[in-house]
Parts: sequence; structure tokens; C-alpha cells
Amino acid sequence: MEDLSRLEWIILQMLVTSNSRTTDMLEIITMGRLHPIVASQSHVSGGKILRESFLITEREQRYVSQNIVLIDPAYVPPVLLERIISEREGIGHVLRASHTRDIRTMIQNGWRLTAEAVDLFDKPYRLQFQEHRRVPFKEYKMTFPPFQDSGVHLIEYFNPDIIRMNTKSTQPFMDEEGDHDRMNRQQMFDEVINMITRQMNIQMNPDEVDETMPLGDEGLALDSIQIIELAARIEAQLGLTIADSELIEISGYTVGQLIGTLHERANAV
Repeated sequence: MEDLSRLEWIILQMLVTSNSRTTDMLEIITMGRLHPIVASQSHVSGGKILRESFLITEREQRYVSQNIVLIDPAYVPPVLLERIISEREGIGHVLRASHTRDIRTMIQNGWRLTAEAVDLFDKPYRLQFQEHRRVPFKEYKMTFPPFQDSGVHLIEYFNPDIIRMNTKSTQPFMDEEGDHDRMNRQQMFDEVINMITRQMNIQMNPDEVDETMPLGDEGLALDSIQIIELAARIEAQLGLTIADSELIEISGYTVGQLIGTLHERANAV
């Protein structure tokens, strides 16, 4: 993990410890849509279904995650099960499209050397990522109410380089000589609010946002992952870096305080 920055390590730790929907989080981190590939799917003992799948970036076709899933049809809603099996879609995309509620129970998470990766049956499992590295992983079960038993048991390994995969070609605000354009405060405000309300899908009318509104509670209600996403978008699209040591402080800012900080940096001599 020595090759990862502190910010990368923090984001990956949040990914493997969170019970949020993994596909949604990965698309936030890579800033683009991911494409699922089902490598294999077969019936095993007890009427269960075992499948191996990958998530890759749509444009660069780079591996983002790799997982083994054990599905128990008796405890998965029929409509959801049919889409997963017949269309061979990624489970994350199916859940999001069908608005199916699920409860996730973490079994274990952490980091493993690629040579130490195992499947759900503790058998050696070959990863498509760079060898001789530690990779983050998490294993969890999913229950679909009103069922009380889990319908999905999954272990997922993540490419530790995913944060460096920006699947959207964004151009920072630079002039022909590579210097930051001189943006006025209103332009900066408009750009950042567009990122929050349109690109990050925060359900708020841009016209309702003003500089006195907090980024966090009682304002835009951005959580820690969304603050990290916003910082990544600001760096990618405006060419302005927010250090990882600033993230906690910025989460307590108002919109105006953030704009003021960015405007000062963009127009520094």
C-alpha cells in the first residue's frame, strides 16, 4: 500500500467498510459509468447459482472490481432474480434500476496480497489486477425484505488504482500557456454548483443554492464520500487541488467559504 497516497487509502477504506451500494460508490470514484461482464454462471448444490463477474470502465475497458457471488433463488425477489439470470446484468445495476430494497451484513473486509485471494469457499482465486500487491476487498451478504435469510453472498476485490481512473475526459480551466483562467467569483460559483446539482445528482434546484448554505448538515447535506467526490471533480475540471488534509475542514464550510478559497487559489499570482 506504499504506492497509494493518503487520500487514495482513505477512499478505499471507506469503500470496503461501507454498506452503501458498491457500484454507485465505484462510479463516483471513477467519475464514469461502469460496465458489468459476467464471466461465468452455473448452478451448484442446493439449487444455488454461482457467478463470477467484473466491473470495467466503459471507455478504457480497465478492470475496476472482480467478484464471486452465490445466489439463493429462494430468497431473492422473482423479478430481481429473473433480470440477474436472464439478462446477466451486474447485480448493482439491477438493484439500482429496480429500486429494490436490500439489507447488507458485512462478514469481513480488509486488504490481501493478490496471491492470497480466495473465493467464497476459501479456494485460491486469481485476480486480474497487478500481481504482488495488496488489494482491498469486502465480503458481505444481502437480504431482501420480507425474506429473513440472505439471498446473495458476495466477495469483491477492488483494483487499488481505481481512483486514478477518470473515465470522463474533463479539461481543467487552463489558458493556452497552461495557466489558470482568471475566473470571477460568479463563474466559480456557477461551475461548482453545476458539479454538485447536476453532475453529482444532488436533488436541489441550482437557483435555490446561495453562498450562506452549508455544504454539510442543514444545507446541501453532502456526506464525507460526496465531499471527496466534489474535491476530485474540482481538481479534474478546474485544475485546483484540495489536499486530503483539508477535507474535514472543508466539510464544515459554507458554499461561500468554499468558493472564496477556490477563487483565491485560481487567481493567485
